[in-house]
Amino acid sequence: MQAGIATLKEVGLFSTVAKEGLPIATAVTAGATVREGADISGLPEVLPLSVVLADHRAGDDSLFVYPWCN
Repeated sequence: MQAGIATLKEVGLFSTVAKEGLPIATAVTAGATVREGADISGLPEVLPLSVVLADHRAGDDSLFVYPWCN
């Protein structure tokens, strides 16, 4: 989770994501991928920061794979 926050800060998106959320397309552009077998069809296009951080904390049960968390 800390690595995710650091990554958002490095690319200058932390403040924006904290206020407006993180578009899934932006996360994918940054290197996140949908975890094999995960169904994200019910997710909104823009994820609140709290959801992104909760997904980071989910570890192997997360919906996305974050390369900066390896």
